[in-house]
Amino acid sequence: MLGRNEAFDVALLRTRGTLRLPPLAFGSSRALAPGDFVVSVGTAPEPIAVGVVSVLGRRVEAQPESQAIDFFGRLFTDGTGPRRAYAEVIQHDSPIEPHELGAPLVEKNGRLVGINVATVYRGSAFAAPIDRIASFLEDLKAGNPGPALPKPGFIGVQLGPISPANRAGLPFVDGPGAEIAVVLPGRSADRAGIRAGDVVLAIDGTPIDSMEGLVRLVRQTEPGRTLIFRLFRSGKTLEIPVVVGERGPND
Repeated sequence: MLGRNEAFDVALLRTRGTLRLPPLAFGSSRALAPGDFVVSVGTAPEPIAVGVVSVLGRRVEAQPESQAIDFFGRLFTDGTGPRRAYAEVIQHDSPIEPHELGAPLVEKNGRLVGINVATVYRGSAFAAPIDRIASFLEDLKAGNPGPALPKPGFIGVQLGPISPANRAGLPFVDGPGAEIAVVLPGRSADRAGIRAGDVVLAIDGTPIDSMEGLVRLVRQTEPGRTLIFRLFRSGKTLEIPVVVGERGPND
């Protein structure tokens, strides 16, 4: 092995001997779009699996292994979620098996657009995009690891449903946004002046229409960057800059 990159979970290997393998032509992962057909090249008895791209440029966090009950009442491991984080992946629905991770993902013309790195229960898979891998191949050749896995952003809040009092004051029927239920003392949100009961309407101009949307946007932000939170508080809107931090060992 010449080099390994942790952020995309890929390694560059050198083969020895007289084996001559035909190279696989590189395509462009940036040229993909949701809805494009892709093919995962696996092993016998199912050498290929065809699927469709669903999400591009997705950051993935590690998910714990969970248990589920099947149709016959038997307990099994559902395998939901990857066991580690990935900086950026192509999400597609090629039905690949766990033993086929590391297999190439190709576009309709047979050009390499990614390397499969994780499977998710019920038909989703993640692939490291080839454009990002190609950008640090020279580092791997030299024995360097390439880019590090970025840490997820954290501001120190817990979220909850929008309260009846806030919903009555918001100029919408259902009140898009996400309400701050708890502000952890000493964390980024607390230092910025965010309070429990504030409703986050937008972050850096991006509307927040759910708790999940707020969490996703913050986690995808590099620690140290400042985000502008547009809040609804006591019948008024205001904007507060928040410097994104990192999750501590006790958070």
